[in-house]
Amino acid sequence: MKDSLFDINNQIGIVVVSCDEKTFGVILSVNSELLYLTDHKEEALVGNNVAAIIPLSIGHHKHNEIMKNFFCKKSTTSVINRKVKLWIRT
Repeated sequence: MKDSLFDINNQIGIVVVSCDEKTFGVILSVNSELLYLTDHKEEALVGNNVAAIIPLSIGHHKHNEIMKNFFCKKSTTSVINRKVKLWIRT
């Protein structure tokens, strides 16, 4: 993994996902802290949908719907762009 701005703070797991219509929700990049927190390898996450780390109780479709509403409709959310503690699936 390349050193990057995302690895400056090793206490925050960061996932960058695609907002392109055809690849919406696909993980483009992760930082080393996220790999540590999830115990995944980078190659197991990058290129796959972010649902790979979203708890099953939230579900793939619900999470993508929340993201689409935020990015496409410019709605507000209680999660995106806010510092919150999130549950992830490991």
